Amino acid sequence: MMPCVKKILLLLIFCGAAYGLYRFSHKQTAGFAVSKIRSEMVPEARWECAPLSVEAERDVRHALSQPYSYLGKGAQCYVFGSEDGLYVIKFFRISHLEASPWIKKFPLPSFLDAWRKEKIAYYNDKKERDFTSYKLAYEELKEETGLLYLHLNKSHHLKQKLRLIDKIGVVHELNLDEMEFILQKRAKPFYSAISEMIRQHETEKAKAALSELVQLFFKRRSLGLSDKDPDLKTNFGVIEDRPMQFDIGRFKKGVLSKKNEPFREELIRITDSFKHWLKKQEPSLASHLEEEIQKIPARSFPENETD
Repeated sequence: MMPCVKKILLLLIFCGAAYGLYRFSHKQTAGFAVSKIRSEMVPEARWECAPLSVEAERDVRHALSQPYSYLGKGAQCYVFGSEDGLYVIKFFRISHLEASPWIKKFPLPSFLDAWRKEKIAYYNDKKERDFTSYKLAYEELKEETGLLYLHLNKSHHLKQKLRLIDKIGVVHELNLDEMEFILQKRAKPFYSAISEMIRQHETEKAKAALSELVQLFFKRRSLGLSDKDPDLKTNFGVIEDRPMQFDIGRFKKGVLSKKNEPFREELIRITDSFKHWLKKQEPSLASHLEEEIQKIPARSFPENETD
């Protein structure tokens, strides 16, 4: 075999092995790396939140004083759970919020200028939508979303390090002033929580939770808030027997999910799958949910009354 052919074969074997190692590592870590949650975002005054009260700051610092271990990832964030099981911290998947540095900075031929501008505009628009949603949740639905703290700008005041444990057990230490993140109370998934109440024969507790769920949606609408993905199975949970919405990335203000849809009709649509599930688990709870929805006036809000 000619020397050059041997070299090519060795190179191919090396490249194949390197790619295999990369894929294995990616699978083991679920694609997480600290570099993927570090950003070059410049702080903006509009993303600042009101200062915490003394009591709230004490709670936040207590929540952040312990290690957090990898739980999973969503479309927008990597999620880590606290050692005591009471909190989650979410770090943004920066590649979903910012255009890659090479797109922003690398010299490109002039005929690619329009493409570059389009890409940068896409990420700017996404960040605008996401951060607006987070701030709406923090300012108007803080209790209903379990939010403790929202840190959308790099800062200097936290002066706190966080121990982060990734999926393969590697410990990373983060300077939280340098990170953008969300801190929330940890909820039990909504379906699981109701299932547990049913198994424990806690029917009255379950009924109370369903009543509060209807009121949560009512409060959202009364504030002019809606979201495009109100899935009870994936985006809602229960904390201390009270329903909450832990996915806060899709809120909009003054935009209805369907044009002129009366609130009661919207609520029937949103809860339809859950109601059918309830009928199989505990029919009396399905009936209770229907009764609570029927208590809502057919047209509860002025914006629904426009033809």
